Amino acid sequence: MNTAAHPALRAVSVNPNTLHTAAETARILRISTSHLRRWRRDGHGPRCIWFTPRKPVYRAIDIQIFIAECALSQRKSQAAAETFPPRA
Repeated sequence: MNTAAHPALRAVSVNPNTLHTAAETARILRISTSHLRRWRRDGHGPRCIWFTPRKPVYRAIDIQIFIAECALSQRKSQAAAETFPPRA
């Protein structure tokens, strides 16, 4: 993914290459570390970098992109629900 062209870059006020541990990332996303681990195992969540087989780290920009993509997906779902209201 070309992060330079991603709109989430505009919202980042810290160095986009700042690295966060799994615990820090979970705290930022307000989820448990086990939930983050499950997302990682299932191929969801922010992209991580493996420095060692047991130590994933997350770049700040990847966390911001994940948050932006979740928000966009949620807005699309809400718009679709408004376009197609449930039948009575």
